[in-house]
Formats: sequence, C-alpha cells, structure tokens
Amino acid sequence: MPLTRRGIEVLVAMAGAEDRGEYEDAEIVCSGFECWLGLERVSRRTVTNLLRHACVSDQSDGGLAERYVLTGTGRASIHDPECAERVLQAVMEGRNVDERGFPVS
Repeated sequence: MPLTRRGIEVLVAMAGAEDRGEYEDAEIVCSGFECWLGLERVSRRTVTNLLRHACVSDQSDGGLAERYVLTGTGRASIHDPECAERVLQAVMEGRNVDERGFPVS
C-alpha cells in the first residue's frame, strides 16, 4: 500500500509540532487500537503504513503505550512522497539507501 494522503497529513502535523518545539504533540501515541497525535485521532492503519515506509520510528519505553516519532524519511516524504516508496522497495530488496531512498556508496 502506498503512502496515503492521510499519512502525509500526519507527517506534516508531526513536523510542524517538532518545528514549534512541541515535542509531546509531535509523537503518535498508541494504546491498543487507539492512536493519537496530540488531540487528533490517527487510525492504527495509518500508523502501520507510516511505520512500514520508515516514516516513523518506534520509541516505546516498554510501558503500555507505543510511541512513534518522525524520521528523516518521514520529513523528506512530506515534500517527495516517492522517497517513502523508494525506501520501502530498498528494504524489501535488502539494499542500503539513505533516508530519501537513494543508494549509499
């Protein structure tokens, strides 16, 4: 499944919160099937899609809630959604790439 429009909206919101220094609102927090970005609900399906595309990283600390933060790939995907597809393809093929999905020499 490609990176969705909703996924990009979530990435934009996460980047905006980070840029404002609002780090708690820049994390997606999930408990069971409920996920939240600040006060906004995010579907588990969207979170899974972002994780699969390496746009977010799991920063959970072993507690009950899962925490996901924006990655360099997620930030780059805001402006170039194809980079998430390049990264996903490279991971599936076992190739080394940078955060934008370009080969690392």
